Amino acid sequence: MNSAIPLACTCRSLHQDCDAETCPQKQYSRQPGDNFKLSEFRENAERGCTTCSAIYNALSVEPVKRVWRETVDQGDDASTADQSISIELMRTGERPGRVVIRTGNSYGSNSRGWRHFNLFVHANVPESKSCVALRKLKCAPIDKTDSAESYRFLRQWLDECNDLHQCAVPEPPSLPKRVLRLHQDRVHLHISREHEKARYATLSHRWGSFDESFILDLTNLESLTKNIDWSTLPKTAQDAIEICRRLGIEYLWIDALCIIQRYKPDWDDQSEKMCTIYGQSYLNIAAMDSNDSRGGCFRSTGSDKRYPPHTVPGHPTLQIQQQPHFTHLDFGSNYATSSASPPLLRRGWVLQERLLSPRCVYYGKDELLWECKACADCFCGGTNVIARFKDVHHRSLTENGDPLPFAWMRITERYSCLDLTRDSDRAIALSGIAQEVVASGRGGKYLAGLWWDKLAYQLVWQVSSTFRRPKEYIAPSWSWLSVFGKIDYGQNRMDYQAAWSRIAVAITDAAVLASKPDGTGKIRSGSLLLNGKTLDMEAEVIAVRKGGRPRIQLTHSKPYIEYPVFEPDYIMTPKEAVAIEKVVVLYWGRIVYDETFMVLREVPSDAGVAYERFGLLKADDHWTRQFHGVAKSRTDIWIV
Repeated sequence: MNSAIPLACTCRSLHQDCDAETCPQKQYSRQPGDNFKLSEFRENAERGCTTCSAIYNALSVEPVKRVWRETVDQGDDASTADQSISIELMRTGERPGRVVIRTGNSYGSNSRGWRHFNLFVHANVPESKSCVALRKLKCAPIDKTDSAESYRFLRQWLDECNDLHQCAVPEPPSLPKRVLRLHQDRVHLHISREHEKARYATLSHRWGSFDESFILDLTNLESLTKNIDWSTLPKTAQDAIEICRRLGIEYLWIDALCIIQRYKPDWDDQSEKMCTIYGQSYLNIAAMDSNDSRGGCFRSTGSDKRYPPHTVPGHPTLQIQQQPHFTHLDFGSNYATSSASPPLLRRGWVLQERLLSPRCVYYGKDELLWECKACADCFCGGTNVIARFKDVHHRSLTENGDPLPFAWMRITERYSCLDLTRDSDRAIALSGIAQEVVASGRGGKYLAGLWWDKLAYQLVWQVSSTFRRPKEYIAPSWSWLSVFGKIDYGQNRMDYQAAWSRIAVAITDAAVLASKPDGTGKIRSGSLLLNGKTLDMEAEVIAVRKGGRPRIQLTHSKPYIEYPVFEPDYIMTPKEAVAIEKVVVLYWGRIVYDETFMVLREVPSDAGVAYERFGLLKADDHWTRQFHGVAKSRTDIWIV
């Protein structure tokens, strides 16, 4: 930095680690960084700022320019395009971290219009001592995920987490009931002694076909305690064992080989201990790109060739490299899993494995990714530029995080669209996370996928895709667990202070009977008791799509009441739909921008009049006023 630049510069946010005696911008480094135009960096470069010169020249490299110009209106000419680009400087990850340049259209493009670039000092040259705004990368794209360089980066992540964070279990934990013991020349099933303590790793993977998997069952339990033939182990297990050996981890827990399969008593016992098993692991190894246990962890990536670094003109020691565009949305707090997500992350059980594990390394198709309670990182840098899902969740368990019920809505949205082989696992595969929240003392009583604290806000989940309700009982109708498909809360989950919402119902009681005293595990029954304003209405089916939800118009005897149309929470046959003749509309309140009503229908009960949730209705202010003109207040509305 040239001393001729005495005022706060556009690059000021990058200088926090500089020395004030050698870098004048150090004194301004804590001022908030803004979005700047490309011309501002050029002007400061002309005034003598070498950091701004590096940024301007880096963004002017032709392959780089082509990438960020993709976000500009195709009708703009080159000069207009350069002016319409907004540039943000970010220092991300563990300090000193990496410098990321974010570009976007200054006329209001959303996050999908952003492009990100790493700007760094070449690995083979020394860093400047007078100004350390730009540094070497701690990790970079590689050609193979089992290379020596990959293991070096993984050990670096582990060491930094051990030294800087409070993620790891402070003392060696008690081993799970069974673990694989990994000798250098053989592997066998180890039956842990009571209170036997040692460090162990866990594996997250997709099994594939159950019948084709190598599993522990009652027929081979004794033989596996003596030795496991290496050739019988699926590739994913072999790779996980290799990773543990390279890291010096002696024990590994794999569900297929440490829980007795086809034996319900052991499965019931061990599945309820997932919170402890994953929560006390030293490292969780995730085979992210494999569809089944034969796919393995390791990949040849080629990412180092797809995203080559470019030397910055005029700054031969610096390089700029494009980050893959939104590669890691599954690690962001505001994005749901989709069909484009890696195979492992579409599996329902894996969500709690991710969140419960203190640290997790993901073996993807292009790189390794790291996720712990405090940070996330990857070779390309893409996890550094999004609000991280795991981090947000763990902060919600403390006083410093987002309010737990609203952060929990992110979990429900994500979990709702994941795959489960058995419908009966729906509540159980979420129980480990719920147990962790119960232990934190936040949220209050656990109620079938919801929490007593701010319960009324959590009950206004809405369906966003075709839903089915299984024939077997999974959860009470008011719980999102009762229907299978993607749900969302819309703006509701972002309204932490509920400043724009007004709840009109009064919930007087909520009860859930589950297999565990804390409300987790398999759900047997559940009910809500509340007071609110209701209106009895007739239901008339106006359309039934094959395999979809019917469209139902609600009518009333008063001629001036308009007839709203809504879709129930789940798909129905035409015969089932036309059999519904009467419903009760319950005013829930104003939820952010929407006047919201819960549609109920009466169900058989031996204990009095009972209702189930049938759907959610949103209406405008005009219809809401009509509703209040004829609705009546009721007490003790019982919803099951």
